[in-house]
Amino acid sequence: MQAAFGSWSDGGAASHTITTTASSAVYTATYTNVKYYLTTGASPANMGTISPASGWYAAAAQVTLTATAAAGSSFSQFTGTASNNTNPWTVTLNGAMTETAQFVTAAPSLTISPTPSGTYGWQQVHQGVPMVYRCCLQRDTSGRCNSRPR
Repeated sequence: MQAAFGSWSDGGAASHTITTTASSAVYTATYTNVKYYLTTGASPANMGTISPASGWYAAAAQVTLTATAAAGSSFSQFTGTASNNTNPWTVTLNGAMTETAQFVTAAPSLTISPTPSGTYGWQQVHQGVPMVYRCCLQRDTSGRCNSRPR
């Protein structure tokens, strides 16, 4: 926590003398400009990033955490002081926090679609006639299949 001294409940200066008596007394310090440290990280670090970077934030500040997965990875969840699987996720700093964006290896995308063969295509299927399928592991920007099974 970072803060600046504001005042004492007895009105005295930041550094002042108090005289004790037989009765109990309570002296309360008030602080201003309170800030808490937010520590952020990604795990595994090579599978993605988190923003914003670690830093100091005003008490009760709402900070939006955003996880960005690297190619071949996907976001799993935020873990730490609190946990959530929503991305982006807004946290409120009421104390120091540590949040880590967790990433996993993305499952490969597999598209199976019927391909017409002669007069037997998607629209016309006859019982007992096998369908011809093409497996496309990756499509180019125009939607054409650019990888073929071996």
